[in-house]
Amino acid sequence: VAALLAPGLLLALFALGGGAAFWATLDEPQRQVLGAALNQSGMVLMLVGLGLWALGAWGANGLYQRHVAAAARLLEQAQVRVDGELPHQIAPAGSAALQGLAQGLNQLVSQRTRLREDMAQKVAEASQRIDQERGRLAALMSELTQSVVVCNLDGRILLYNTRARAQFRALSAA
Repeated sequence: VAALLAPGLLLALFALGGGAAFWATLDEPQRQVLGAALNQSGMVLMLVGLGLWALGAWGANGLYQRHVAAAARLLEQAQVRVDGELPHQIAPAGSAALQGLAQGLNQLVSQRTRLREDMAQKVAEASQRIDQERGRLAALMSELTQSVVVCNLDGRILLYNTRARAQFRALSAA
């Protein structure tokens, strides 16, 4: 509201200052003629002034919506896509530069989505391969006649076969 009222107030102050300066340059007979003309058609002059102010406010609002508000909306949409998972594209709006920025953001969002899908696919493939290897290792260990215990670097037992279990039971009973 202040952005719309401020130009109108500045224009009114300028007009009043210009009118006062013009009034000061007139002599008395000219002032009387101008005063009579303003009494008869001063309202028309006020309406024209208000119309010009409304036209200026409309233009300022259009510029504000095209540049300032569009940039704020673009920032909000970009933050939503950074924080969450929204699949749809950002609608380009505003000036040509903001529309280009929105298209660039859309490309980044698409690229990020593809990278996440690729990463999820690779993780699934790796998990499947690990499960296959684990199954092979378990089958191999169950076939061994010697006892086998697999530990990590901390000494935690990860895997053992039936022969090792039997030995542990025998040793724990002793």
